Amino acid sequence: ADSGLKGSELRKRLSETLPSHMLPAYFVQVDRIPLTANGKTDKNALPKPGVSQTAQIASALPETELEEKLCRIWKQTLGT
Repeated sequence: ADSGLKGSELRKRLSETLPSHMLPAYFVQVDRIPLTANGKTDKNALPKPGVSQTAQIASALPETELEEKLCRIWKQTLGT
């Protein structure tokens, strides 16, 4: 299911129509959407949120110049 669309690109596109509080914290890519016998999305068969560490890390990386500045400030403040 490699659509070639990265999480940051998807977030950017979604932010054009959705308010920031409605944007997902991270995205999990799946090969297919599992369906029930009735043809509805089988929510129990979907990956649990937080399972994909790379998805969490990728969404946590700074994407704008302001975010990068804030990260540097926090790193200096926390001594990391």
